[in-house]
Amino acid sequence: MVDAVCPAILIYLALADRVFNPAFVSAAGWPAEATRWTAISLAIIGAGSLVRHRSAAGGSGSAGVTWCAGWIRRHRRTDG
Repeated sequence: MVDAVCPAILIYLALADRVFNPAFVSAAGWPAEATRWTAISLAIIGAGSLVRHRSAAGGSGSAGVTWCAGWIRRHRRTDG
């Protein structure tokens, strides 16, 4: 279970838009699409890690993704 925590946190941070500081993105002159695709990529990497963890533990790969989706729903940011 401990091995699943880091990918779950990575997914949460990516989907909650907490990967890059908005001031950094603005100062770097990055378009909004760059941060969006970076977040999507990190979420996919985290989900792949969860699936790999579940399958290595002998469980169903979809169970890890389902667990992670539930965790994100319970902990997502609602302040805007």
